[in-house]
Amino acid sequence: MSHPARHPRGRLALPLVASLALGLAALPALGTVPASHAAAAHVAHTAEATGPVAKHVPVPDPPRANHALITPFLLGPTTITDCTTANLMAAIPTSSSITFNCHTLANTNAPVGGRYVLALTAITGPFDSGVNPSLTIDGSDGGSNDITLDGANVTRILTVEPSTSVTLKNLELAHGNASDGTVTGTFATNGYGGAVEALGQLTATNVVFYQNQALHAGGALELDSASAIGVTNADVISQSTFSGNTANGKPGGAISIDYNGFDNPQTVDITGSLFESNAANGNGGAIEVENGSPATVTIAGSAFEYNTAGDTGDGGAINVDNADNVTVNASTFVGNTATDDGGAIDSNSGNFSKGVQSLVNVNNSTFT
Repeated sequence: MSHPARHPRGRLALPLVASLALGLAALPALGTVPASHAAAAHVAHTAEATGPVAKHVPVPDPPRANHALITPFLLGPTTITDCTTANLMAAIPTSSSITFNCHTLANTNAPVGGRYVLALTAITGPFDSGVNPSLTIDGSDGGSNDITLDGANVTRILTVEPSTSVTLKNLELAHGNASDGTVTGTFATNGYGGAVEALGQLTATNVVFYQNQALHAGGALELDSASAIGVTNADVISQSTFSGNTANGKPGGAISIDYNGFDNPQTVDITGSLFESNAANGNGGAIEVENGSPATVTIAGSAFEYNTAGDTGDGGAINVDNADNVTVNASTFVGNTATDDGGAIDSNSGNFSKGVQSLVNVNNSTFT
C-alpha cells in the first residue's frame, strides 16, 4: 500500500540549558567603561605616577564562557509542580524522566473534570523528543492517573524522533490530529499518527488513546522507524486502551505499523490492551501491518471490539498487508466489521521483492 508523499517535519532546536559559570558579568552598553575596569585603570595610573619605576599595567578582559565546554543537555529527573503545557515542553529536552505533582500551590492549571489537561495549540504544535536519547513521561501524579495531553483536534500530540526512545506511562492522550495544515487552524504535520508518530522507539504502559485522528494512517499511533541502519526498535504497548481513534486516509484506525523503506528488523509487542470502536477509511480498523515491513508483531491477551474497516477495507480488527510475521495469542474479537475481506483479521500476500511473506498465526483466541 502506498502512502501520499510525506511532508518534511521540522526539528525542535534544543535550547542551551547548561553553561559553565565563569564569573562573566553583564556586558556594558556601548561607550561605557565597566566599574571594575575603571577601578583597575585608576590603580595602574596611581602606581605609574608615584612608583619610581612603575609602568603602565594592562587591564585584563573579564573572563568569558568557554562555549566549547557547554554541555548540549543535562539529563536528570524532573517533577513538574506547575502542570502547564509550556512547562512540560520545556522539560522534555533536559530530562531523563518527568513526573507530575499538580496538587501544590505552585500549580496554575486548574483540573477539568478531575483531570489536569495540558492542551496544545496550532501555534505550539506537538511535543517533540528532539535529540533527547531516552525519556520517560509518567502521568500518575502521586498515584492517580489524571494527566491528559490534549491535541485539541488541531495538532499531533507527540513526535518521537529517529534514534530516540520515549516511554509513556499512566497518561491519557486525547484529541490529537495529524493533518497536513491545509485545514485552517491546524498545525501542519505529515498526516501520520494522530497522537504519536514514532520514528524512534516507543513504549506505552497504561496509556489511554482517545479520539485521535490522522489524515492518512495511524489514527492514534504511527510506528514508522527511521532510526540509523543497524538500530533495532522494539516498540511495546501494554495495558493500554485505544478508543474512538480514526484513520481518515486509509489504514490503521488505532495503529499503523509501517516500516516500509527501512531495512532494520523491528519488533512490536502488544499485550493486555483494549481496542474498541476504532475506524479506518480502508484496511485495519484497529491495526494495520503493511508495506513489506521487516517486523515481528506479537499481540497477546488483548481485546478487539467493534472496530471497522470501511471504504472497501480489509480486516475489521487487524489487517496484515505485505508484511512479515504476526502472531495473535489468547485474544478476543467481538463485533468487528470490514466492508471487504476479513471481518476480524485479514492477511494479504507478502512482499516478494524483499523476500517477505505474510505469515499470521492465531492461537487460543475467540471470535464472535
